Amino acid sequence: AWRSSVSPWRTWWPRPALCWPEAPKDSLITQAGPIDWAGFFVTMSYRFPHIIIIGAGRSGTTSLQSLLNSDPSVIIRGENNNFFYETWRAYRSLKKINNGKSKSNPWYGFEHFDAGTYLENIQTLSRSFLTGDYQDQAIKVLGFKEICLFNLFNSQGPSSLKQSLLLANRSPEEELKDFVHYMEQLFPGLKVVFLRRNPTQISRSGWRKDRSRYNPEILVADLKRFHKACKKLSKSIEGVCINHRILRSKNPTTLHELLYKPLDLPFNKHRSLKTLEEELTHSKWHHLSIPNQEIKKNPASRSEAGT
Repeated sequence: AWRSSVSPWRTWWPRPALCWPEAPKDSLITQAGPIDWAGFFVTMSYRFPHIIIIGAGRSGTTSLQSLLNSDPSVIIRGENNNFFYETWRAYRSLKKINNGKSKSNPWYGFEHFDAGTYLENIQTLSRSFLTGDYQDQAIKVLGFKEICLFNLFNSQGPSSLKQSLLLANRSPEEELKDFVHYMEQLFPGLKVVFLRRNPTQISRSGWRKDRSRYNPEILVADLKRFHKACKKLSKSIEGVCINHRILRSKNPTTLHELLYKPLDLPFNKHRSLKTLEEELTHSKWHHLSIPNQEIKKNPASRSEAGT
């Protein structure tokens, strides 16, 4: 209680109580208690308007995409046949200085191929492609996931990417870094999520266990290099680098602290766990099997081999 300093009778009045409403089951909550829940709307404000997920195929990128999309204000699109990487290659070609004023010059007119104009138009086009049939004003966070960037490191992947790197005398690490910096130009306020998973588990999952295409030892080595590059890049750009294990654990505290909090997204415990419980059926590869000798070498990863 508190005492009125105005009244001559020194009347005592009860101090107003601070009442925190009980959070309903489907509310925006954290694990820390009602005070954090009450202040939640101040700290979680969809600060990053763009989010990109980068990971190798079979590392849980679709699960993460589904999890973030459980928020009706967030739209994370799926794969796009590496469309944005191709726009990066085009943008890079426009940055080269090869101008010629003379009509007989081999580069005659190239000065009109303006990189800034291209970037502005790609920004508009990208927004239109990613928004799709959603109303733009209803979206607070827009983005996509990309698994094709691992092919920069995949020595058993498409030959076209490896050849372009050799011709440009560039390493996969340099190419990945420059592409992400281009994404930061294309999508202001970008937050990149790098998703990693045990390389041996990836090599035994889905199409990766096709031994007519992949030597598992080479694949594991390439994945380790890719993950190392992602971790280093994530630190330099203040990205979010998480392991596939936190999705499988379905631990609300871990999900909130390691994913939602760094992304400045509201965390809905009930909705998030419900999404993670849903089985994804986009790629079943029961016709492929892992050789017994591989399972005997590393039985610990057997339980996740088909995920």
